[in-house]
Amino acid sequence: MSVLRSKRKTAFSEFERQMGIIVRHTSDRLNSVPMRYRKFIYPKIYDPTNRAYTAVILANEQNSKSANGSKQRSALFTEALRAIVSLQKPLLALWNILDVNEDSAKQWADMLNREIALIYGVTKREEVQPMIVALPKRKIQRLAFLQKMAELHKYTYEKIGHAPNHCKDFLSGKIADYIDTALCSVVLANHKIPETRADAERRERYIQAAIDSLNAMQRPLLALWNIMDYSEKTMDDWAGLLDEELKLLEGMKKADRARYKDLR
Repeated sequence: MSVLRSKRKTAFSEFERQMGIIVRHTSDRLNSVPMRYRKFIYPKIYDPTNRAYTAVILANEQNSKSANGSKQRSALFTEALRAIVSLQKPLLALWNILDVNEDSAKQWADMLNREIALIYGVTKREEVQPMIVALPKRKIQRLAFLQKMAELHKYTYEKIGHAPNHCKDFLSGKIADYIDTALCSVVLANHKIPETRADAERRERYIQAAIDSLNAMQRPLLALWNIMDYSEKTMDDWAGLLDEELKLLEGMKKADRARYKDLR
């Protein structure tokens, strides 16, 4: 059945309306971020969200019937998708820091995934559609490596949140990036149980990325400890969480190789 003429513009611009809903939801939720974390969180979520919104607005203004307009429109949609996908890591960090329940995180992720689906539909893309994954709080409660990673991530933010602003660019900001990457990597590693060799290799790459990030974090962490007046207990607790998570990840990587060795 053909779409009614009066409905065509509404259908065509649904991706713009949906992105506006996302912007409002994002703004409302970010208001609850404690001040000490905003310097780490705000730019990583606000900036990509606003870039995506600007891109879809501009895409909706292009004349899709002209060669140049169609090309510009496609490029703008690609820019919007890239910005949305880049939200995965900072959103997982935000949901963990604020202890957001899984259903609320999934609601936010579903909004973004609907926008991705709308863009894919209007541009008729054939490649695999990316998806934003919500923080799996229920899995975190029962899986040791996820639970310890979430604990380490939250503890790290609690401490770097009180570091002076002049440390952000070269120390605390780097620590935040490393710990966010580690959290995101372990969540994505466990998002899908491997059914093929490719799945198992993808899972191992995520686990290794988490290990690499935690190891890389140690140098700026030591530097921050030299600047900040942390107690011995704080440094011991922090190092203990880090060592425990590394041991869990190394053990899981070894176990996975045995568990998935027969996959094709």
